[in-house]
Amino acid sequence: MVQFVRFILTCLLCYFVYSGQSWAKRVCVVLMGIASVLGLMGTLAIFINPLVGFLSFFYFAVYLAVILILLMPQSVRDYFNSQKLSMRKIISIMITLLLISGCNNTKVENGSTSNSKSITPTLPNEEIYSPTIVINTPTQENSNNTNINNANNDATKKLIKDLSEKVAHSINNKDMIKLSDYIHPDKGVRFSQNGRVLIKTNLVFKAEQVNEFLKDSKKYIWGAYSGPGDDIELNPKEYLEEFVFNKDYETAKFGYNEKLSRSGYNEDYQETVYPNSIMTEYYFKGKDPKLEGLDWTSLRFIFELYKDNWYLVGIISNQQTI
Repeated sequence: MVQFVRFILTCLLCYFVYSGQSWAKRVCVVLMGIASVLGLMGTLAIFINPLVGFLSFFYFAVYLAVILILLMPQSVRDYFNSQKLSMRKIISIMITLLLISGCNNTKVENGSTSNSKSITPTLPNEEIYSPTIVINTPTQENSNNTNINNANNDATKKLIKDLSEKVAHSINNKDMIKLSDYIHPDKGVRFSQNGRVLIKTNLVFKAEQVNEFLKDSKKYIWGAYSGPGDDIELNPKEYLEEFVFNKDYETAKFGYNEKLSRSGYNEDYQETVYPNSIMTEYYFKGKDPKLEGLDWTSLRFIFELYKDNWYLVGIISNQQTI
């Protein structure tokens, strides 16, 4: 609705400019000036997203051209008139470009709703299928190999098990404030579904954002449901209720650095995304005879070492697709 009203107002302004109203030209110059500055700033995105950067430069060029035409001195206008190219034709062309750019800009804005969040989760641009650089997320640290090799030491196993139990207890009590204490202070925590980690769609939240989860009513696209492929569009509380709070995982079977459940896909990308990590898993086997054991569910926690302390970097929910 807002975009429709904006489009109508733009059309009206263009009409008055075309009609030769001086006030409309002044208003248009001011608005186009602001828009051109914003468009120029948007071109910096070309280093992250070339398409967005190119479109921003296009808008900048169109807005700047409109300003130059509206501020064109009379001598230049007379020259164009002598060449049988009236100013109305020129203005008509630029107004057409302006309306086209406005429509395209609306589409870009509407198409990026998943990135416009009230608490702004990190949503990287590329999905990892092989070891590559993760765009827009902190890079994995390779300096922890020594510690990962010692993952089976009794001291490390006890430390991780205790930490995992604290995370599970916080989740079971729906205590987001306590849970945020265990989240990686730099990388945050990624929420994944269907037993696999997808960089392109799984959202990453910082500890301070998780702290406010239950107060946030904004809906996010967390990924896609297995099977139909529909978007998982839920607010944080709804997501947690469906994928994280769905069982009392403190009473589930515990696994240390071993997968008790399997993804329904050929590759779950967990080791690719978290190469230097330790995993714990809480697993419930299926109990409903009518479903022949297909009602199993599990929850995995991924921990990484940071400044001599272990932190939570991933929560992976998994269940059988029926």
